[in-house]
Amino acid sequence: MLFDELFKNPVVKQVIASGEEQATRVVGKLLADERVTKGLQEVLAAAAAARATFESGLQAALHAANLPTADEVRTMRQRLSELEAQVEALHTRVQQAEPATSPVVTPPAATPLAATPSAVTPSPVTPPETSEP
Repeated sequence: MLFDELFKNPVVKQVIASGEEQATRVVGKLLADERVTKGLQEVLAAAAAARATFESGLQAALHAANLPTADEVRTMRQRLSELEAQVEALHTRVQQAEPATSPVVTPPAATPLAATPSAVTPSPVTPPETSEP
């Protein structure tokens, strides 16, 4: 491309290197000034405080909407992974404890409903006793 060829040019490389050197010197002089350093520290501290306030407000809004925060989702995912590992371990233990061939258990023969005595003859129903004055 055109830019690739431009950056391969030795004159352009020299100009870029010279610009980087000058920028490094200027930044070095700025950071050497105590007022600039103090101001930069104050700006960074204010930005950190603003971020903390924003995150606190966001967390409160998520809780008000009954939604989990990113940390809560991360914790739930970790717990889910732990539970999956436990289930897998239990599954392996159960498979190892089972005999190689399990006996076939046949259920008792079911009797048809019509053949049972209660289906043929209904049981008498007695009304509850009531006490009248």
